[in-house]
Amino acid sequence: MESNYNIEYLNSRCKNTMMEHLGIEIIEASEGRVVCKMPIDERTIQPLKRLHGGATMALAESVGSVGSYCLIDPEKEASFGVEINGSHVRTTTETRFWYWNNYLPWEKHACLGHSGRR
Repeated sequence: MESNYNIEYLNSRCKNTMMEHLGIEIIEASEGRVVCKMPIDERTIQPLKRLHGGATMALAESVGSVGSYCLIDPEKEASFGVEINGSHVRTTTETRFWYWNNYLPWEKHACLGHSGRR
């Protein structure tokens, strides 16, 4: 079995999934922390050319799933999201959107821009 934290392996598991379709890329994975990026482009915007809230929720669900996968033995266990909700307090037209996790239950924070930091 590949290491659950191997970035190349994790990204290869995303082929032909919603993550690939939305351009979500895993850039960091460690125990209790996952960082992904998602482009803001024609796949992830709404008609007013702003980030679509559904894309944000897909990103959040994807990050949580990757984080949970990293903490289990996938040969013996499986993990699935059971609830997600979110509030959108502002919009963006920036070209990159970063997300990271802190702990289970996954607390997710969105950061707009290039640094991946809040």
